[in-house]
Amino acid sequence: MMRYHRLTKLFIQNQTFFRKTIFFVFINLIALLLLISCDTTQSESNNNTSASDRDMLTVSDFDFLELGMSYEEVQAHVGSADKDIGSGLYIFVYSINDEQEILLSFSSLDNLFDAQVHNLKDNTSTPLLANQ
Repeated sequence: MMRYHRLTKLFIQNQTFFRKTIFFVFINLIALLLLISCDTTQSESNNNTSASDRDMLTVSDFDFLELGMSYEEVQAHVGSADKDIGSGLYIFVYSINDEQEILLSFSSLDNLFDAQVHNLKDNTSTPLLANQ
C-alpha cells in the first residue's frame, strides 16, 4: 500500500511538472511569434515612406514621372502616397502643401496613365506630364 501511495504522489508531481512545462513552452512560443510579427511589420513599414516620415514634397519631385510607370517605381522615388481615393482605378494622392496635391492615376499598379497637379483653393487641375 505504501508503494502505491508513493507512486501516486510521484505521478501527481510529474503531472504538475509536465503541465507547467507545457504552459511555459506555449507562452514562449506566443511571445516569439509576436516578436517576429512586430519585426516584419517594422521592416515593411520602413520600405514605404509615408507623408509623416518624409520631407514635404514639391511638384518638381515628380519630374521623373512617365506614362506606363508602375506604382512601385513611383514609391521608390517619392515614397507611399498619402491616400488612395480611387474606386475601380488606383488614384494616389500626394500632398504637396496646403494648396496643392498630386493625383496619380493607375489603371493597374503597373501602368500610370495620368498625373495631375490639383489646386485645392480653386479646385482646378493641370496635367503634370508633358505628353498628356
